Amino acid sequence: MRPLSKAGRKSAKRVARGLRVLLPSIDSVATSPLLRAEQTAELIAEAYGSSSLEELPELAPGSTWEGLLRWLNARRQGSAVVLVGHGPELEVLITWLLCGSREPLLSLKYCAACALEFAGEVLPGTGQLLWALTPGQLRRLAD
Repeated sequence: MRPLSKAGRKSAKRVARGLRVLLPSIDSVATSPLLRAEQTAELIAEAYGSSSLEELPELAPGSTWEGLLRWLNARRQGSAVVLVGHGPELEVLITWLLCGSREPLLSLKYCAACALEFAGEVLPGTGQLLWALTPGQLRRLAD
């Protein structure tokens, strides 16, 4: 329940600006209900000038993803959605969406980002990884 530090807020703002370079517009931001994830999601939404921020309990550590899949599939085809959650759960989720395995293949640091694309319905093993960037790479894009 610790809030983002001053340095963490500054870093997250730069990461959000870098994300916007790669992804000029988004349709929604969904966040875990935990404080630092919420604060990070708010900074991302702010960078996009968006008020579309939704809290999803399914992004909290220890949650199951069936509800998240329903939420994702309720979005229109081709929507750009930002999910803000926690490691290592997000690493496992991403691997599950890419190849159906629950053994994480990616290592994401705080404020890292990756883009997945789905040709149709969002189901385990059907995603395609477009890119994965570290926080440092995203901050450099912001500059």
